[in-house]
Amino acid sequence: MFGTKIIQKLISEAPKFLRKVSWLIFEVGVGQGEFIMQLCNRSGLCRHVETESDDNGIIRVISAIKK
Repeated sequence: MFGTKIIQKLISEAPKFLRKVSWLIFEVGVGQGEFIMQLCNRSGLCRHVETESDDNGIIRVISAIKK
């Protein structure tokens, strides 16, 4: 998906930089929310993933707690 490569890289490399209990928070473009949420869940890095939607119900922010 276009525009998500940097977020994919951040998710894969985050364990090197994050402390034991840390948050990853992403602002995502229209149509990217579901994909990025799935990446967070599949990465094994995150123990809890939350989303925030805009007034139209579109996912705009994803917050994930590092395991």
